Amino acid sequence: MNISIVSISDWDKHFQDISNDYFKRIQAFCTLKRIKSIKYGPRHEIIAKETLLLQQAIPVWSKTILLSHRWPSRTSEDFSAYLEKHQQVTFLIWWAFGVNEEVILPSVDATLSFGKQTMPHWVVKVILLEQLWRAYTLQIWKKYHY
Repeated sequence: MNISIVSISDWDKHFQDISNDYFKRIQAFCTLKRIKSIKYGPRHEIIAKETLLLQQAIPVWSKTILLSHRWPSRTSEDFSAYLEKHQQVTFLIWWAFGVNEEVILPSVDATLSFGKQTMPHWVVKVILLEQLWRAYTLQIWKKYHY
């Protein structure tokens, strides 16, 4: 697997310890890229700029998944199977105001939700890191997923 996680965020200090714990487990096949959030300006301009920044961060060679509470969720087993099938995947996590979906959706291959509730981006990142670890353990038959 070759996984990239691109997120627009401020410093993820709230969940840094747990993020680091999961990242250490998967760092052999995962990279993290943080794009600093834009804090000032009209909301529509921030959304447009951050959407462009996310688009520019998508590697050409990668399958791209946009995370949002608006999309269907998958089981851990389905998620693991998707990753096994598509060895190079980039996950996009957007910031507070969201993204321009009309602009970004043509650039992504799939969407993913971890539930219908709205969550802070750093919570989504921790859940994603844990699910990547879980997917990996499913693929190598390591006892973690019961």
